[in-house]
Amino acid sequence: MFFMSTFHLHSTVREQIDKYRKHYLWRGAEENNRINAKAAWPMVTKSKEEGGLGVLDLKTQNEALLLKTFTNFSTEQTSPGCILFGRNIIVMVGSLIMSRKGHSGGKMS
Repeated sequence: MFFMSTFHLHSTVREQIDKYRKHYLWRGAEENNRINAKAAWPMVTKSKEEGGLGVLDLKTQNEALLLKTFTNFSTEQTSPGCILFGRNIIVMVGSLIMSRKGHSGGKMS
């Protein structure tokens, strides 16, 4: 969680973590257990209200944690974390926001 609230996870890292989560969800602790998935992963990551299992999507969670960290740094200018990492976090999250704007009218998509 700390890493996800500080750094943007690369897509290959997210895919590998999701691979482990899928295996654990469907196979359990047994590595050699070859049980097929009972539902598609995008459905599993939907909220329970939408008919999914409520497993958090790592990309969305990573971006939310980065924005939370950004908000904390931008409101608490004198905190030790802001002094050490503030500029890097602000630049990284700012570029994330700009890359996600696209055609959504300035809103995160």
